[in-house]
Amino acid sequence: MVPEIPEILTGRMLPIYQELFEIVEKLSTILINVVNQIHCLTDKTSKINSERVFSRNLLKKCGFIQPFEVLGNTLLAILTLDTLIRENVNILKD
Repeated sequence: MVPEIPEILTGRMLPIYQELFEIVEKLSTILINVVNQIHCLTDKTSKINSERVFSRNLLKKCGFIQPFEVLGNTLLAILTLDTLIRENVNILKD
């Protein structure tokens, strides 16, 4: 086999990089949404908490395990992609 030229290999990887970018963009949107929802539930100055009396009872019954699991899994996926890209020797070549 003839060794491939790095520019050609990079060109072949562009669709994969585009797909990875879209995945990271979606994960970031989910991450921001989860953080905003948790903040809205726990913030004392929030309109939801100040206008509704049942919010304290809601917080006592609300489980925060699942949102934090989603948060952790999203951060793990982003970290994994970041590590794969950083340690890819073909990308690091000058």
